[in-house]
Amino acid sequence: MQRHMRLCSFVFLFFGSVSTLLASSGGIEKDKLKLYGGDLSVPYGMYTPHSVPIVADGLYLHGFGDRFSNHEKLFKTWAQAGVRTIAFDFPDHGETCSNALSSHLDFFTFEELSFIATQVMTKAGEKPWRPLLLAGWSTGGLLAIRMAQATLGFHEFARHIHGLVLFAPAVRVPYLVGERGKVTNQTLTQDTELWARDIEPGSPLCKPVFASRILDSACRSWKSSFPQHIRTLVLAASDDDKYINTGGLKQWVDAQRAHKGSEITAVQYPQSMHEIDNEHDLFGGQQTRELARDFIEAVAKELPFNVNSESVLPRNLF
Repeated sequence: MQRHMRLCSFVFLFFGSVSTLLASSGGIEKDKLKLYGGDLSVPYGMYTPHSVPIVADGLYLHGFGDRFSNHEKLFKTWAQAGVRTIAFDFPDHGETCSNALSSHLDFFTFEELSFIATQVMTKAGEKPWRPLLLAGWSTGGLLAIRMAQATLGFHEFARHIHGLVLFAPAVRVPYLVGERGKVTNQTLTQDTELWARDIEPGSPLCKPVFASRILDSACRSWKSSFPQHIRTLVLAASDDDKYINTGGLKQWVDAQRAHKGSEITAVQYPQSMHEIDNEHDLFGGQQTRELARDFIEAVAKELPFNVNSESVLPRNLF
């Protein structure tokens, strides 16, 4: 009887501590949004802090061949600072993958993806009193840039964008990415635990119309600047990034800074592969997630943000 009671006490303490940990890092709610008369069903998730007050909303835009659930470590890190993160799967990605023509990526422009993003935010619940930050990786980072530049045809949110977090945004891309044009886990990250993930679509060559739109949008991102009130954090991978030209990204940052003095903090992790936030921690994965978290918190609380020049891992400010 006593052994049974001790076992019950252990189970209670173990699962109680796990519940506390999960509460502090935030919980996820998933739903779907019907658009275009119900022809397109967009899965999305909300990662909401449980044990700390919500200080900001973040909308995360994933990359090509990606899905939002691949980045849960990032969203949980942000929840620690009180950031409610909303993310969704692009057409032809994640749970939207199907044979239906209505979800075929080649039928969607960047402007139409911006429409989906604003509708997801509306469905998730617009909180006009909270700061809004837009984050994106690779193709998603390029979409975030184009939305922040607010050029003709792009849909806008019901509130101003206060900040941007850009993980290796695709402002200059090679014609063949990854491994001879194929997106592979082995060219995205050195974290071997992630090498078994499904990648769909497997190559931009399978979506030639959308691929051409990436190239066009990348070119257009050089011709417009951000509004001055938008603070921006850019995180770059190594110079050997297989998906974007890191040297070109550095030039783009310099060009943006020359436009009306845009406030951009830029950090390179020279040992990291392209998927920076999901890179092995030895090459910057955890550090980039935490750096982005600290930046968002600073923007939300209107505090200055400085990157400490001293770091256990190699990193360069540019």
